[in-house]
Amino acid sequence: MARQAERQLEGELGVINALNVFPVPDGDTGTNMLATVREALSQAESASSMEDVVRNLSVGAMLGARGNSGVILSQLFRAQCEVLERRGSEGSLAPNELGLVLSRASELAYRAVANPVQGTMLSVLAAAAAAPQSPGLGDYLGGVVDAAETALAATPDQLPILREAGVVDSGGYGLLLLLRGWYESLCGQPAPAISRSLLGLERAREQAAHGGGHPADLIDNRERAYGYCVTLLVDAPGANEDELRRRLRELGDSVLVAAMGGRLKLHVHVPDPEPVRALASELGAIAGSDITNIDEQTAVAARPSLPLVAVAAGEGLSRVFRSLGAGVVAGGPGRNPNTAELLSACEDVQEPVFLLPNDGNVIAAARQAAASREGIVVVPTRSLPQGIAATLAYHAEDSAQANAARMQQAAEGVVSAELVGASRAATLHGIHVEAGQTMVLLEGKLLGVEDAGLAALVERIRAAGSELATIYYGAAASQPGAQQLRDRLLAGLPELQVEIVRGDQPHALFIIGFE
Repeated sequence: MARQAERQLEGELGVINALNVFPVPDGDTGTNMLATVREALSQAESASSMEDVVRNLSVGAMLGARGNSGVILSQLFRAQCEVLERRGSEGSLAPNELGLVLSRASELAYRAVANPVQGTMLSVLAAAAAAPQSPGLGDYLGGVVDAAETALAATPDQLPILREAGVVDSGGYGLLLLLRGWYESLCGQPAPAISRSLLGLERAREQAAHGGGHPADLIDNRERAYGYCVTLLVDAPGANEDELRRRLRELGDSVLVAAMGGRLKLHVHVPDPEPVRALASELGAIAGSDITNIDEQTAVAARPSLPLVAVAAGEGLSRVFRSLGAGVVAGGPGRNPNTAELLSACEDVQEPVFLLPNDGNVIAAARQAAASREGIVVVPTRSLPQGIAATLAYHAEDSAQANAARMQQAAEGVVSAELVGASRAATLHGIHVEAGQTMVLLEGKLLGVEDAGLAALVERIRAAGSELATIYYGAAASQPGAQQLRDRLLAGLPELQVEIVRGDQPHALFIIGFE
């Protein structure tokens, strides 16, 4: 089932990504979903029994989950594991058991997402779970696929921004493809052809055909570090995981150890892979290995001095967090860190660790990391300026509860804006955007483009009464450009204090935090 789902997602990856409602590089829904499935399959590949396969699929999906779509998808694997473990893992799922899987997955997914919204992947999953039971597997799965397709076609009527952008929900389309993969895997024949008109699908296909990358170009399951990325599967029943983590940390960084059914999956970045092989051989037989030479140009960050881990995009913004004493996980639009990467970043930090996702699409993965390990406190920051404010609010002498409350309050006192180049034409919130124009967004909502957008931003900030602004200029911008933006803000807000910081973020030309 999972392998066929992977093929479905891989074949339509560019289409799923092209259905994003914003005309800017976003969280890449399809990329996130495919990365989640691939990590699940990677964990399951060398399992020695069906029971281990099921458990490893669930663990792998949890560790590999990227973005909201990946976290929702991981709940489907978790639900499958729960149902099979209750009755034993041998044999195929019966229609009523598949119904239990979908119902449980829908329940878990609604819990996992902080603010569930109708007209999204959640709606499609709920509709699939509500499909009527049928004694025949083919009839039942056909009904599931049909219910999901019907729900997907209705998403623009449920979510106004989808209707305005002229698309169905991208995560919902990815889920439909996955369910079609289930049908083909379990029924041994192609799924019924899509019969409904799915808003924006043909346009997305054209966009993907002209500019969509191949899956290998779009998915990077490993963070860039130095030397080698070593992943080993070891038969080691009874091994001490804590001791193994300690020894791996002596050899390298980005350490991850996951145990399941007498086997250990270990991951580490090291200058030389041979000491890791030797250590693994001490524990037991190596059942699988993946050793890759990775980018040696990325500097390895020093261990954070404070129990804070922040997700950041761009070396300049990463430097800001590090200078404040926080650890950093590379991430942001187009590169959402998965649960395993967040857990790995928290591994060496004293507890409690305060995890700052700094992006609404990373919050779900952060909460999943916190649920899988004690000692992680998620401060649900939705932007980089919010994350910086929260970092500054941390007091080492105070309790975890007091710090969490103060950091959250500091984050909520920040208003975040972005100036982003549009990658394609679209109409959002009644505003038409041409490809290449600079969009002005406030808290993720489009205010306008070019001069009209800046004028609207000035009016909003005047009404909010903000006194301080920090401009972070991106990799495609410059300090002189940031100074011109500062002058534009001061022309309308002469009392505003404005600071300029190099951010190097890859997508937004400028990020502005107002306090």
